[in-house]
Amino acid sequence: LALVGLWFIVGQYLLLHLLLKGRTSWADGVVFGLGSGCVEALYMGINNLWLLLFQTSLVRHIPPAEVAAASFERVFALMLMVCLTLLTLPAIRRSQPLRVLLPMFIMFATNLLVQILALLNLHVWLIEGILAGISLLLLASVMLLRRREMKR
Repeated sequence: LALVGLWFIVGQYLLLHLLLKGRTSWADGVVFGLGSGCVEALYMGINNLWLLLFQTSLVRHIPPAEVAAASFERVFALMLMVCLTLLTLPAIRRSQPLRVLLPMFIMFATNLLVQILALLNLHVWLIEGILAGISLLLLASVMLLRRREMKR
């Protein structure tokens, strides 16, 4: 799963480069990030619906708190995706593909951390809280970068 994040950022960079063609404003990045995040959320929703409809014996054993935690996680995962998109845009704007390494590292490290925490059997709400903290920290960082960019 941690490696999936790397491919997500590379794919996002290529799509941004091909589809936006020079439209690399803050608003373009927010919309693209929301769009890609919503596509992922839709995919996961369809997958969960499939489980609910056809794997009822498996779903019966999932505590309701974990279902709520999954919904909570989607909100902060969406925020993370928007922020990573906004960090990817300067690579296109300045024609510096190596600038994609930062969002790739953040995505990889976040996914890896969540997997390690799950393997340690930490409570699901603690893991989601850590993801929320990472997302909020990244949002604050992106907002600071935006403010700095606006002053130029």
